[in-house]
Amino acid sequence: MSEQYFHFTLGPVQAFVAQARRTRDFWAGSFLLSWLASVAMQSVQAQGGRIEFPLPDEDYLDWLQGKGKGTPPQQGCIPNRFKAARAIVPASFDPLQVTNNVQAAWQALADQVWQGDLAGLEHPSIEQTQSVWQRQVEHFWEISWCLTPDPTATNLLDRRKNWRTYNPPAEPGVSCMMMEGWQELSAEPRPGKAVNTFWKALAEKAGKSINTDLRPGETLCAIAYIKRRFAHYFHTLELPFSGQSGIDQWTLKGWRLPVNVPSVNYLAAAPWLEKAILAAAKDTQLREEISLLNLDLATLDSGHEGGTLNLNRIDKACHTFNIPDWKWQTVNGRYFYEEELALLAKRSDDAQEREILNSIQQRLHTVQRQLGKPSDFYSILLMDGDALGSQMSNATKQTGISRALNAFTRKVPDVVQAHSGFLVYAGGDDVLALLSVDDAIACADALRQLYTHCFAKVNQTLGQNAITTSLSAAVLFCHYKSPFAQNLAKAHPLLDKVAKEKTGRNSLAIEVWKPGGLHCRWSSPWERGDAPAPAALIRSLTTELMHYRSTDKQFSRKFLYKLEALIEQLGLNKPVAQAEDLSIDNLYLRALIRAAWQHSGKAVGELNATLLDELLHMTESWKREDNGVTVKEPRLTNDALKLLHFLTTEQISASPSSAMSEASV
Repeated sequence: MSEQYFHFTLGPVQAFVAQARRTRDFWAGSFLLSWLASVAMQSVQAQGGRIEFPLPDEDYLDWLQGKGKGTPPQQGCIPNRFKAARAIVPASFDPLQVTNNVQAAWQALADQVWQGDLAGLEHPSIEQTQSVWQRQVEHFWEISWCLTPDPTATNLLDRRKNWRTYNPPAEPGVSCMMMEGWQELSAEPRPGKAVNTFWKALAEKAGKSINTDLRPGETLCAIAYIKRRFAHYFHTLELPFSGQSGIDQWTLKGWRLPVNVPSVNYLAAAPWLEKAILAAAKDTQLREEISLLNLDLATLDSGHEGGTLNLNRIDKACHTFNIPDWKWQTVNGRYFYEEELALLAKRSDDAQEREILNSIQQRLHTVQRQLGKPSDFYSILLMDGDALGSQMSNATKQTGISRALNAFTRKVPDVVQAHSGFLVYAGGDDVLALLSVDDAIACADALRQLYTHCFAKVNQTLGQNAITTSLSAAVLFCHYKSPFAQNLAKAHPLLDKVAKEKTGRNSLAIEVWKPGGLHCRWSSPWERGDAPAPAALIRSLTTELMHYRSTDKQFSRKFLYKLEALIEQLGLNKPVAQAEDLSIDNLYLRALIRAAWQHSGKAVGELNATLLDELLHMTESWKREDNGVTVKEPRLTNDALKLLHFLTTEQISASPSSAMSEASV
């Protein structure tokens, strides 16, 4: 027996995860990357290795071997880069067995998809297609590893990657629509009728289920096609591994996964749909109209992207109403928007389908005339731990960090589900989730509390080696028609440059992107002394302003616009030389807010002191000093008022219907 240290990394990460066209593509890329990393981890353990950082999730590894209990994993949860620190292995430990197992797992999954969809396809180019398929499957992954007896050699993988031995094959022909630089599967030399004929034949061969996975005219390479279709076949996967040592024999098994995920328009409309279902329970006429709407929807081949992974809001509403033939989880999100229905009807070549779409549009118009329209916006929530990288090299903290992150990762899905969101990825201290406008900020706050709780629990046993960390969050509110990939690309700089760098970590940063561009950007530390925390502050203000808006629909717009204009005209949003310059005029600022209130139009009563204080706190501007300390700037921010107006007009309810933040901890 000898003590060695095994380092392993799997890529390309960005080329696999970030190149996507739909929410489900990002989910699939994250899941598969995490799954393959877990195969590597299990392969290390099967040879007698002990991975100490990061600690693997044993429940996840149990599912790999068909031994899992409870609900199977639905999201990726294992980082793609790990180190088997202090892995005690036999002298016959074979690193190549680990890389071979990863490649074999990928190949086996690809074979399942090929056999299910393409095997037996009667098309002249099928042999060329098979050649393209195998070339891409065999040469996509870049796997690097190092084995050393030196526990201090932490930069081996970086040095190893400098060799640049990864050379993807040349890709001729027509490019994949999802993954740039890879040839689509028809193997035709140029776009045209032949390409379309191949994909039409494939759609007919694969059957009805492919209608939700492949849009008309969409052409994909093998890698992208596997991402779209693997969930249908993952549960059939079974692959025995038998290494050289005799102790590393185990069988890799799949499990059932959702074949659909919520689309962004479904997430945007979810609070409205909940409102409609609950309103129908109290209104007989509305109930009849919604029942007929449900019947019309049921006659369509929905082609939905939201049905297998249910949203908590809709589940609870349907349970309250208790009508079993209502299938709101299987409705295409586009059907909740009149303009989308009109567009679908215009593009349809089927007279019967056009008639049904027009009927749905008319019934939807009747319902929305009474209940209002759903929001056009959804949210992207991106979160990342602060200051962990500098502590990971400390051997005395590695185990504690791993335990806290594992505890956090295991509970993230429940928190996101409680807030009616869709979790794309949760691994280590990284979280990516999609939610409605109503739920995003509350979910971010709940996850922050969970993260703090997990590390506080671990720190109880570490004494002087306590881990110092926090969780920063970026929330993007985006129009459902804007490209998802572009929106996600905006979330990373919001997190890194605004929440972490400008506001000083342990912060929340929010942007609203409208079709015309960036509407507002607001950020705040999670902890602000005696002032209310940002999530509670926003919830209280939107609740109060929505109450006044119920009396006068134009009130919040007129009041907030008036206050914004006054701040702009008086230059209070401009930086000043001394912090005292702003605090001196505190009474003046209060008078300014009262003046905007009184000149907002319809009388709604006196401005209460609590709301006035909260408005002052909301318009505070924060920045990080050169010494790393976050301080309040001597100026106000108008973007806070723009954010409040957006939330007041776009939210269906002031508070999410999901569980309270404290319950998640």
